[in-house]
Amino acid sequence: MKMPMLMDDWSHIHIHDRLSDEQKPKLIEVVAKFQADLTILSGSIDVSNLSRRKPFEAFNPKYLESSVSV
Repeated sequence: MKMPMLMDDWSHIHIHDRLSDEQKPKLIEVVAKFQADLTILSGSIDVSNLSRRKPFEAFNPKYLESSVSV
């Protein structure tokens, strides 16, 4: 079974009833920063791969799936 991608939009999960009105915007900000950092990292990997004979994509966030173990 294919899992959701790490860089997908997860905002629908982070808005939870147990969070206070003060906590929700802070959580959204942290998640947005994390996603922005992943985008920057992915771009950096893409640039590095331009000079490689064989691109190394194993840790490129745009190809990583998320998984949850219950």
